[in-house]
Amino acid sequence: MDTHGSSHQCPESVPSYYHEMTLPCIWDEGILCRMNCLPGLSECERHRFITGINTESAGTLKVFAGRMAMLSVRKKDPGMLIAGLASMGLALLPADMEGQRMALCELTQLHTSAKKLGLDPAEVFKKAVAMGGKESAGILAFLDREPRNRSIECMGYYEVEGPSGLIYWSGDCPVAEGLLYDRPMIPDALREFWNQNDISLFYRGLFETGKPILSRLTGPERDRIEGLYREAFRAGSRDSRVILGLGWLHSEEAEPDLQALMISSASPEQARADAAVALRDIAADRRSHGTLLSILAASSSSYTRQAVVTALREFPAGETETVLKNALLDRDKSVRTEAVYSLMALHGILADGLDWPRFMSDLMLGKPEAVVEIERQMAGK
Repeated sequence: MDTHGSSHQCPESVPSYYHEMTLPCIWDEGILCRMNCLPGLSECERHRFITGINTESAGTLKVFAGRMAMLSVRKKDPGMLIAGLASMGLALLPADMEGQRMALCELTQLHTSAKKLGLDPAEVFKKAVAMGGKESAGILAFLDREPRNRSIECMGYYEVEGPSGLIYWSGDCPVAEGLLYDRPMIPDALREFWNQNDISLFYRGLFETGKPILSRLTGPERDRIEGLYREAFRAGSRDSRVILGLGWLHSEEAEPDLQALMISSASPEQARADAAVALRDIAADRRSHGTLLSILAASSSSYTRQAVVTALREFPAGETETVLKNALLDRDKSVRTEAVYSLMALHGILADGLDWPRFMSDLMLGKPEAVVEIERQMAGK
């Protein structure tokens, strides 16, 4: 999409990493311009735009909607909110049942933002349909949901105050602040490798996707990929995928730099924690465990505490069980949730063994019954 050119261009040309980009970015401006111009298109132009919305471009519109939910509050701009809702309505056009269900994530955020701006959500939804046209009217069904099912909490989201303002965060997704990803420092060949192998953007998912793939690499291909990881690290990237990947590749050449990163008080605590995990894989560094525990105890960042709790499942249960049980009482819901997943992984507990809805409800409310239940499962009773 040419953000300064024709308003008739569709969102299909937006890069695949749009959801990772700092909020706002030029693509936000371009799609916003396109949505604002939509009511003025001729019938022929509008038909061409609507019929051009496929699964890929709908995904871009969905990402844009979520970004506008946050940006409209930061900028106190109802127009951004309306454009985000209109784009969400159009994103539903090619959606299957699962896609429609997942769209509730963005719709709850947009609905919440309308109230935060002091607007009547029903009126905002109607204005969005006026912008998007009859094809976007699918969003109106959301207004029929019960009030508690229109909240961000019902979809597992909550509010975080980021460096530039409001973030709606589920605790397991990229934060659109440019904090977690360093795209300019990452070689295109490495990003292509991640895309080809579906290596997760999400922290917990990294251990499930990145670790097995990188651990199996051998020969020239392993050397090539390690070179790309080291290139990104030397360029200054502190992306978790880069640092943890060096550990899973057992990159001995990177060991001195990772040690320096782990013990540097001037380094970001998330990067220090990632370096500790990597060094455990490369050299079984005895300082790794202590570093993670000290960061967990001192960090004010819920994301970092959540990441540490995730990483602790890589250590022997005897070293981490008490710490993870204490994390069940963390002040942040995402940390408590991650502690559950780590304890389940360490003890081979299956979700089928839990009354999951009741258990998660108790956990989210900080009830001691949740701790008692997970301890019972750990004991195998």
